[in-house]
Amino acid sequence: MVLGAGGAARAVLCALLREFDMSAVLVVARNRSRAEGVAHWAQDLAPGSAVAGARLGDSANWRAAFREAALVVQATPVGSFGSRQDRVLPAGFKFNRGQIACDLVYGRNTDFLIRAHRGGAVAQDGSGMLLAQAAAAFEVFTGASYPWRAVGRGLLRRRS
Repeated sequence: MVLGAGGAARAVLCALLREFDMSAVLVVARNRSRAEGVAHWAQDLAPGSAVAGARLGDSANWRAAFREAALVVQATPVGSFGSRQDRVLPAGFKFNRGQIACDLVYGRNTDFLIRAHRGGAVAQDGSGMLLAQAAAAFEVFTGASYPWRAVGRGLLRRRS
């Protein structure tokens, strides 16, 4: 399940369908036609995949899919600095043990991540995606390999 229908959601869908061979994905967004448009785009990207769209406000229609999802990716700006909202999932939605929850927002313990931890899901913020983007940009612009060890040491020092 991917929450959101913007550029980040499309990038996630591309990776899920092409790199991880995910066969079924539900795109949930505030606007049904946008969610369905992204789902259609994804189906063109990976023919044979089952990608559908749903409106966030129609949570009764996608509640079962949420409970059964192995992976839930939060790809909206909700919870980021400057966002007026802090909750993307409706009240009463609970994660399950064994689910993977990834919030692309980084540097904050969002409502999405807090609820994922409480439900026993494996929860991850967007730091890994940020680092991967930095590595790709570094390599494109410098032609050199990304200094993963130095960056890792710097991050460890910063956190302690």
